[in-house]
Amino acid sequence: CAVDMHKDRAEETAKQIEADGGTAHAFVADISNPDDCARLIADSHAAMGRIDVLVNNVGVNHGDAGPLDLEPDGWQDIFDINLRGMWLTSKAVIPLMKEQGGGAITNISTVGSRAAGGPLFAYSISKSGVNALTHFFAVEYAPVNIRCNAILPAFIATPHSMEGLVQA
Repeated sequence: CAVDMHKDRAEETAKQIEADGGTAHAFVADISNPDDCARLIADSHAAMGRIDVLVNNVGVNHGDAGPLDLEPDGWQDIFDINLRGMWLTSKAVIPLMKEQGGGAITNISTVGSRAAGGPLFAYSISKSGVNALTHFFAVEYAPVNIRCNAILPAFIATPHSMEGLVQA
């Protein structure tokens, strides 16, 4: 299931999966909204019959700045997507995974979560929170056969990463 808050992007990903011979469904959701997360998990389960894996691959840095220049709304927006969204999707899927006898959650963080300095203040701290969330879930849900891991990729040249590096 491909999920995005923009329908065209979710559909594009689903089409790529289908072009490679897979089965895919496109869903629209705002992962900072608990109701959207609950609906997303229910709809994905209905479409696929079960959910064995959740990959939380999301990150925004819109409005980010250094510690003294960052506006409170920018901080909140970044944390709502980068950290709260991963918690809400995981919270929604864990009861289903427990019922199924297990599953796996993979959270995408960044090596920037372990570095200081630069213009990505809130982004880096929110991804540090993702690391802590992952560790907590890994320990808490291991006894019910739910694995939770984080991947911390290095720099990847994407429009998102370039926005954080290119200063006006």
